[in-house]
Amino acid sequence: MRLFGFIVLAIGAGIYFFCAAQLGASEPLPAGLSIEESVRYPAGQYQIGEYVGAMLGGVGLVLMLFPQGR
Repeated sequence: MRLFGFIVLAIGAGIYFFCAAQLGASEPLPAGLSIEESVRYPAGQYQIGEYVGAMLGGVGLVLMLFPQGR
C-alpha cells in the first residue's frame, strides 16, 4: 500500500505543478464568476486541476503514512 500511496502522491504532485505552471501563463479570470462559469475559461480549469492534484497528493500521503489502515 505504501508503493501505491507513493504513486498517487507523485501523480497528484505532477498534476498540481503542471496546472500551476499553465495557470501562470493563462489570462486571469474575470471577477465575480461562479464555479460553473469559471470552468468555461482555461484559467478556471487549471485552478480546478490544482485542487484535484492537491487532493490526490493528500490521499497519497495518507496512504503512505498509514499503509495498514490503522
